[in-house]
Amino acid sequence: MEMFCEREGHGPMATSAINIAMCFDDGYIFPSRVALYSLFRNNPHHKIDIYVIHAGLSSNNQQELHDLAGRFKNKRVIFKEIDDKEIREQFSKTLVLEYISIATYYRYVIADILPYIDKVLYIDGDVLFNGDITPIWQTSLDGYVYATVRDNWMMNSQKDHLRGIGFSKNDTFFIAGLLLMNLKQIRKENITKQLFDITSGDEYKDRLKFQDQDALNIVCRGKIKELPIKYHYISYDFYKDSHNFSGVISAHYAGAVKPWKNREVNSKLDVYFLQLYNDYMDGLARLVSKTDEFEWRDLYEDSVKQRHSILSLQYDLMVARSTRGAIRNILTNVKVKIVRR
Repeated sequence: MEMFCEREGHGPMATSAINIAMCFDDGYIFPSRVALYSLFRNNPHHKIDIYVIHAGLSSNNQQELHDLAGRFKNKRVIFKEIDDKEIREQFSKTLVLEYISIATYYRYVIADILPYIDKVLYIDGDVLFNGDITPIWQTSLDGYVYATVRDNWMMNSQKDHLRGIGFSKNDTFFIAGLLLMNLKQIRKENITKQLFDITSGDEYKDRLKFQDQDALNIVCRGKIKELPIKYHYISYDFYKDSHNFSGVISAHYAGAVKPWKNREVNSKLDVYFLQLYNDYMDGLARLVSKTDEFEWRDLYEDSVKQRHSILSLQYDLMVARSTRGAIRNILTNVKVKIVRR
């Protein structure tokens, strides 16, 4: 499906590399850098090629990504600029979530933009890696278009919406922020055209509440291989698993509240999930910043940690007031936290 003019090309890559695809604009450069930093840091021995699909990313931001990859062995970024006029014309009115940009639809054309590659791991810019991606990358895609994890939040909290787009209680609905893509099969089945038709057509008009995620699940129902949930957590999975990140390869900070914007948190549960992102964000800052320029961030982080401690204490005191028989243990925990501070 040749609909887009690629302005910047690149020849075939070595097949031994792990191929990663991302789609974002200048507004998402910071979290995308954190995502790549976490990927590189946790996969130091892998050769990784990052394909950035964009429609006019600034030269300064491109240079920042090049510089970041250059700090790690066997890592590089390849930019693939497209003319997104047709995407804008067809899909601008479908953007119902205010924190999502038109770049979310660039993933539709990855198979066409990378015609010499048969498999790629697509990731959103708000994904964070916390382990080796080998188990994901080595997943067999025979007979499948994509491989990813189920979206437990959608399946448990958006049942009416899923029924509205034709999903029964026995159907699995998948996330779209991390997709192991069988590009060869996508081209063979002309999935790109199907995604365009379903997104801009009348059949599901005003019903694609979650935009490309809905479209991908509708078009590829029965063609998506399910990965273990710990390959890719969202906050919902983290809370259900009692704040356990053991064995989790990646995390997705989906939704309107973003950790790079909302540094303070609203509940004890948020502290644990957001702190992981804060740690990687700080690691990136320390990697690319001079030590003497970093004092302001240290001071700011101290204030954020103080805020976290206060919230945690408030939570424990609230439990203490409403719980009988365990007051001694709760107050002991509060005392320990105060001593640690």
